[in-house]
Amino acid sequence: MADIQMSFPLFALLAQGGIANLDHIGAWKARVERRPARQRAIQQGGPFAIPGE
Repeated sequence: MADIQMSFPLFALLAQGGIANLDHIGAWKARVERRPARQRAIQQGGPFAIPGE
């Protein structure tokens, strides 16, 4: 649950380049995006856009 709650602010920071140099955060984002639960949420709710992406 905490990963999902933190995903929006961290995805936004990554999109704006604020933490792009932190490889472990990029790796975390990739793991979150691969999770079946997140993929189901996108299928049910539709895609969302992060400002700056």
